[in-house]
Amino acid sequence: MHTIEEIACWLIQFRDGCSEILSTRRQSYKEQIVKNVQEYIKRNLGTKLSLNQVADVFNFSPNYLSHLFSKVAKVNYVEYITETKITAAKEMMVRGEGRIYEISQKLGYESAFYFSKVFKKVTGISPREYMQQIEAG
Repeated sequence: MHTIEEIACWLIQFRDGCSEILSTRRQSYKEQIVKNVQEYIKRNLGTKLSLNQVADVFNFSPNYLSHLFSKVAKVNYVEYITETKITAAKEMMVRGEGRIYEISQKLGYESAFYFSKVFKKVTGISPREYMQQIEAG
């Protein structure tokens, strides 16, 4: 570099490169937080997983965690928990881990009726129909 213009150009490239590195690190940090939250949810499916409770575990405000989760995971917090619980329920049914009410209890649902309602909303069929498909399968 021999001119002020060349030096200025190099400094701009250097600045942009540093900004990119910092942005990538910040993003990977946020992705790691969401991954940790997702792992926590999967390990604790049988407990109450309210946004406030989980945010408290990770020392974040509920609003921040909700926003971060939606932005990084591309699904909102409640939808993620519901989908994860229903996926777990389907796996439990395939393995024959109990009756519908027992599976709903294992997944922290207050009632088998509410669990059945959520299951049908997510899958399009009732848990009983799902189990019949497995048995017929």
